Amino acid sequence: MKKTLIFLAVFLAFLSTCRAQTLGIGYLTTSEEVTAGEVICIEYGIGNPSDKPVYAYLDTLGDLKNYTYSVPEPELIPAHTMYAGKNLEGLVVQKICFLVEEFPEDKCPAWHIKGGVYPKATEVGGVNQTGSKVISSVVAPLELIVKPPWSEWRSIGKGVLCGDYKCPINQECLVRENICGQKEYKCAFVQRQQIPIILIIVPLAGIGIGIGIYFRRKK
Repeated sequence: MKKTLIFLAVFLAFLSTCRAQTLGIGYLTTSEEVTAGEVICIEYGIGNPSDKPVYAYLDTLGDLKNYTYSVPEPELIPAHTMYAGKNLEGLVVQKICFLVEEFPEDKCPAWHIKGGVYPKATEVGGVNQTGSKVISSVVAPLELIVKPPWSEWRSIGKGVLCGDYKCPINQECLVRENICGQKEYKCAFVQRQQIPIILIIVPLAGIGIGIGIYFRRKK
């Protein structure tokens, strides 16, 4: 699926107390289109402007939580991990994936699922890795625009009206549909499987001999 890079925004903030720490997140998009039944994965960058390293991974909020397919393993985010000025450069890049398995017909023509992605600090052995009492994170907004799945392409004939235009005489019109009643058309050359025809020529004398032998054996 094509990924439209809308903009890059990186939030790296500090809490006012010295015993607190904030993780930042860099993102390249706030909305993505996906077809129901397909997995979509999106990259984010995690930043840590503090003086202490921390283990963190991407997690979700809001309605997106119900459609999170996989989250990355916790990863060490070194101290002073900062945005370097291009794409997600300078940040620790992780990928989080989503899956909407089915498309309800009452959501036609598109289903908008909103929520957010944020870096979540984790603990090892029950001890916070930074020694801080508080680790907060900034949330990157995300909206999934879910479209219904399409049927397989099927032919409706050669040289016929195909949507708003007519296919050339040597091309077939193909159409596919979805549960929202939407249709897509295209003209294409279609290669059909050819069944080989084997022509067997047998001399008449051979046929006579064969029949004669057959009848003699049956007696």
